[in-house]
Amino acid sequence: MKRFAAGLTAAALFVPATAPVNTGVPTGFDLDRSGTVGGGNDAQGFGAFEGQYGLLVLSKYPIDLAHVRTFQKFLWKDMPGALLPDDPAPHDWYSPAELNVLRLSSKSHGDLPLKIGRSTVHFLVSHPTPPSFDGPEDRNGARNNDEIRFWTDYVLPSKGLLPWHAEVFWPVPSDPLSRLNDASDHHLVRVDVFVPLR
Repeated sequence: MKRFAAGLTAAALFVPATAPVNTGVPTGFDLDRSGTVGGGNDAQGFGAFEGQYGLLVLSKYPIDLAHVRTFQKFLWKDMPGALLPDDPAPHDWYSPAELNVLRLSSKSHGDLPLKIGRSTVHFLVSHPTPPSFDGPEDRNGARNNDEIRFWTDYVLPSKGLLPWHAEVFWPVPSDPLSRLNDASDHHLVRVDVFVPLR
């Protein structure tokens, strides 16, 4: 991926940006309760090796690398109102020790400031885990919900995480779908942000 990005840079077609992700990073815990520790299901994000399903941004606009923000290591338990899974309610699926290392982002969350004309547009990048491949505890569904909601909280002016006048471009890939219409307790505020590019 780095060689590919370097080639694009040399051709002056795009400005590439990549960073470490959580896929394949061991947690040291049996997160899926299979009886063994190790493998993709016990990693910070599912992956057979560290960096699998990594993210690469190709921008035709300059990226303000000095002000890029990454939330790769933000812990899930530290998110206000975290929708942590139960098995069965009210018993927590994850132990306190597991929650002390388990990150929210299954890949990564990044805020990339793009210089577009005289404006700075915050390009919000992530790839949430799919809300499936789990069990009745719905741990992936809950994480999917909170990975998407992270950006909702991030862009709200009341949170003060971005300048009040900030322009935001938040692409919504086709697969980070939170199950809004099922019988679960997921509550997601869906936000669509449109930014005029001058």
